Amino acid sequence: MLGALALARILLAMVAIGGFGVSLFDDEANRLLMVAIALAFVPFVHGVRTFRTVRARPDSPHDTTAAVVVMDSALAVSVLGAIDTSSTPLAWLALMFPVVETAVLFSLVPAAVVWFGVSLAFLAMQLLVKADSSSDAFALAFQQLMAVFLLSGPASLLSDSSQRRVEQLDQAKQDADEISDQLRRVSWAASEMSQAKDPDAVLDVALTSALSMGFDQADVVRRSGPEAWTVVHAKSIGALESPHPELLANDALDRLTPVPPDDAQTQREIEILGLSAGWAVQVTSPDREVQEVLRVWSRAARTEAEVRALELLAEQMRELHRIALLLGDARRHAAQLEHETRHDGLTGLANRNWVRESLHLRLTSGERSAVFFIDLDGFKEINDTLGHRAGDDALRSVGDRLRSLADDHQLVGRMGGDEFIILADADRAGDLAALIAMGEAFEDAIREPLIADGKPARLGASIGLAVQTSAGGDTDQLITAADTAMYEAKREGGGVRLASAEEATRAA
Repeated sequence: MLGALALARILLAMVAIGGFGVSLFDDEANRLLMVAIALAFVPFVHGVRTFRTVRARPDSPHDTTAAVVVMDSALAVSVLGAIDTSSTPLAWLALMFPVVETAVLFSLVPAAVVWFGVSLAFLAMQLLVKADSSSDAFALAFQQLMAVFLLSGPASLLSDSSQRRVEQLDQAKQDADEISDQLRRVSWAASEMSQAKDPDAVLDVALTSALSMGFDQADVVRRSGPEAWTVVHAKSIGALESPHPELLANDALDRLTPVPPDDAQTQREIEILGLSAGWAVQVTSPDREVQEVLRVWSRAARTEAEVRALELLAEQMRELHRIALLLGDARRHAAQLEHETRHDGLTGLANRNWVRESLHLRLTSGERSAVFFIDLDGFKEINDTLGHRAGDDALRSVGDRLRSLADDHQLVGRMGGDEFIILADADRAGDLAALIAMGEAFEDAIREPLIADGKPARLGASIGLAVQTSAGGDTDQLITAADTAMYEAKREGGGVRLASAEEATRAA
């Protein structure tokens, strides 16, 4: 439309310039005509610039102010002054151009004002030029009036329709911008939730994202089995109290569900808190022991775009929370498997393989190690007289006592049967006397009375000690040296026995 008006402006300006140019040759040195020609160049240049701009960027904003209408009205009067108005319909077209333009760009009332002003100028021109033919001038003006209204009326209707269309397009653009903004927020939330390290972190991002999307409060309620719902996470804009944990929780589905329209009681309860709407969605599947529900609340009604964005956020949250739960389960299972491969199932101490691997790491790292090899005295009697259950209780008790005496730099393990082993840092322990005293402390702890399958029992201990004498060394040889010293202690009736110098040297 603007392009067509600009083209008409160019043509009328050319008519005015041409008409005044012809008059200038007939009436030399007429300065008024020269000024009129110069002024006609203004709408010509403006029309060319507008037409080129519209062709290059059809959707860009253009100048549709009242100044343009005034310029085109003056151009119409100029054309009327440059041509013979009584012999050509071009005069009618020139007069109608600013009127139709005003009707299209604004409305019928401004168009009528423009027509009145241009018509007065036209009548004045006719009366000045043809003072003796005023009746013809008025007749011509009346014809102009009828022609203008015949065109300006439909043009005004077209203007109203175009304006409504423009308003609809503006509203559609605003809706599209809102949807785009909400989708960007959902995309950011999905990215953040995908990087969360645990399920609670996923929920925290979901709550923050719900607030960033324009909602006023979000929370997570949780229950285990038949227990009551409790609020475990909550975020809000301003000071808002969370609705009762039971609200929407029991009726939540695996998709976003609003407060039911017929649930007047829930509506009253949230209105008391200053809220007007709420939505809920299940976070975890119903078959899990721990149930969680995400709830989102708002003070005001939300747009369809906002609710749809919240639905997308809820879908992303459910899937990423499920993945986080699976990853957590997998990590715990892997940790359990690793623990089982390294620890004794009965006592929870390090098993034979982990003891050997740990000792190897200590020897290769340059740490001077000491090995206590322990064999229980009297364990067979407990097994034979009190039973294997009592024997297992005795082994667990010994393991707990040794573990409680060991520090962070010592590793307590079970080699199998009633044999235990302790790895220690020889340099940290001090001299050889300190290591022997440490072994005696282990022996004293084992000799304390214990309860095995509800019955009192006592155990003794034979302990062999082997100390690495130089850097490096062989794992199996050092353990064997301690084992040999343990058998010597057992032959002597128990206690702590240090491996011989020859055995220690061979182990190193």
